[in-house]
Amino acid sequence: MIFLQNAKKAFCLLAVFTLLLGCGKEEYPTVDLFTWKAKVDVTAKAILSVNIENGAGSSGGEGSAKVIDNDFNSKFLINPYQTNFYMQLSFPSPQQVASYTLTSGGDAPG
Repeated sequence: MIFLQNAKKAFCLLAVFTLLLGCGKEEYPTVDLFTWKAKVDVTAKAILSVNIENGAGSSGGEGSAKVIDNDFNSKFLINPYQTNFYMQLSFPSPQQVASYTLTSGGDAPG
């Protein structure tokens, strides 16, 4: 009886290994989703506008110009945040954008 129980366990284990090893795994290309620089940076072609500016102005230490400066250690800050805030990039001609990346640097811990 014990022999039959062990044989059943061994058979089940063998069946599981056969299924796991026999199933083909399709290889997918490696995709880097977290590169901080755009493949094609369209921000240089744009005019940035915001409806609420940092107290030090657009060129200040945390002014709106930091939004498109390509430095992931800088940031744009308005304090206090206002719910009607918006920012916009305007282009002289239509642009096709498939994705974009936003980063923020210099934040306080926590």
